[in-house]
Amino acid sequence: MSRIEIMSTTSASAAFADAWNRAAAGETISPRIAFGSYAELFSALPESRFELLRHVVKQPRLSLSQLATRLGRESNIVEVEVKALVDIGLLDQDAKGHLTAPYDEILIHADLTKAA
Repeated sequence: MSRIEIMSTTSASAAFADAWNRAAAGETISPRIAFGSYAELFSALPESRFELLRHVVKQPRLSLSQLATRLGRESNIVEVEVKALVDIGLLDQDAKGHLTAPYDEILIHADLTKAA
């Protein structure tokens, strides 16, 4: 499971330091992806990318063209969306171009009482 959070720069730095220290102490650390605002989160993960991600989880090892065909989308658009998901760590692409999702569950945490 990967955890996605909205965090200020200060909070993200503190979380990184905490994770570093816990890992150095031998603890297993769960992956976390942080965004600085709701706008950044929804820009990086619009509904179309969630749909793509769900498709890869259900049918791993597809190529970009296979995925585009199954989603009924243009290959160049799927390529841009896949790159964005690879860049933030929610998809993996091997040397042959096959896609897999490293997580089958994503937890999104957004504390509505704190401003990021």
